[in-house]
Amino acid sequence: YTSLKDIETARAQALASNKREVTAIDERVAALEKRHARQKARLHSYGAGKTPQMLQLDIKNTESDLAMQRQLLAAKKEEAERINASFDADAKRYAKLTGQAYPAR
Repeated sequence: YTSLKDIETARAQALASNKREVTAIDERVAALEKRHARQKARLHSYGAGKTPQMLQLDIKNTESDLAMQRQLLAAKKEEAERINASFDADAKRYAKLTGQAYPAR
C-alpha cells in the first residue's frame, strides 16, 4: 500500500464484494423458504400416509439446502468481521511504519 487511503479503498472493495455475496445468499434463502412453504402446503393437501415419496424427498432436499445456505450466510458475516480486522491491522502497521496517526474506527 502507498497510503492509508489505499488501505481503506481495498477494505471498501473487499467489503463490497462480501456484501454482494451476502445479498445473493439472502436471495437464495428467500427463494428456498418460499419453495419450502409451497411444499409444506402440498404436503398438507395429502391425507395421512399418502404423501408421495418424491414430495418427501423434495422437502428434505430443500431443508438441507436451506441449512447449508444459512451456514454460508453466517460464514460470510463472520468474514466481514475478519476483513475489517485484517485491514485495521494493516492500516495500524502502515501508520506506525510511516509515522502517521491512524484514526480510530
